[in-house]
Formats: sequence, C-alpha cells, structure tokens
Amino acid sequence: GAIVRRLSRKAMADLFLIRQSLEGLAASLAATNMARDDCRKSFRAAVAAINEIRKTKSPEKFTEENALLHQIIVELADNPQLATLVHQLQLPLARFQIRSALDQSHRDFSIEEHDKIIAAILAGNPARAGAAMRQHLKRASKQVMMLDDSTFIR
Repeated sequence: GAIVRRLSRKAMADLFLIRQSLEGLAASLAATNMARDDCRKSFRAAVAAINEIRKTKSPEKFTEENALLHQIIVELADNPQLATLVHQLQLPLARFQIRSALDQSHRDFSIEEHDKIIAAILAGNPARAGAAMRQHLKRASKQVMMLDDSTFIR
C-alpha cells in the first residue's frame, strides 16, 4: 500500500494543475491511438466495464469507475514515461477522490464529464479529448479546493 501524506492547499492545487496538462495529453494521445484496432478494442472493453460498474450507483463503485477510466486512458496513450508521471501525481489525491465520491452531485458531474471524454476519444478527436480531460480535472480541483482547511496541512 502507498503511504498517502497530507498536502497543503497550495501543493494540492499545483498537483491538479500538472495533472490537467499530463492527463489532457494522455487523453489526446489515446484519441489518436483509436486509429489502431487493438487500442479501440481495449478502450471499448474498458468502457463496457465502466458501464457495468455504473449500474450499481454506489459511491465506492464510483471511485473504482473513476480510477479505471483514468488508468485506461493513460495506458492507451502508449507512453510509459507519461504513465509513470501520472501515477506519481495521482497517489496523493486518492483519499480526496474517495471523499468526493460521497457527494452525489460530484458523481453526476464526473460521469457526465467522463462521457464527454469517452466520446471524444472514441471519435478519435485528440483536441476535444484533451480539452474534456483538462476541464474535468479543473472542476475536480475546484471541488477539492472547497474542502475545509482541516483537510490540508498548513
């Protein structure tokens, strides 16, 4: 298990800003790679699994869906260096994702955003996929930044 340390509000904002760029790039690369049959099949299989998870409508399963979507997008970017960087940035955020999953409106917004990302990737549209991912993480960052000061170290 990973050790998840508490971060300052500034460090958290910085992490999200970096994730917007890196995961936006991953979504763009994944969309480009949809021209490859193997990538398209893998992504469709992951989307089918995500749709099954969604049927449960549980907060715990939402966290699983979110992780799976972000993971498959990074894998389909087919860039191991990018995958390593994204993984390092996601670890400190894990406990916030679990907390935010408890909020139904956050889950609904995220699912809507996930669908936009999925559609753009399947359409093979790198610009739209990257923009959708950046927007998704920007909103998630705002949600985390609204958490109580006790959540962060000073």
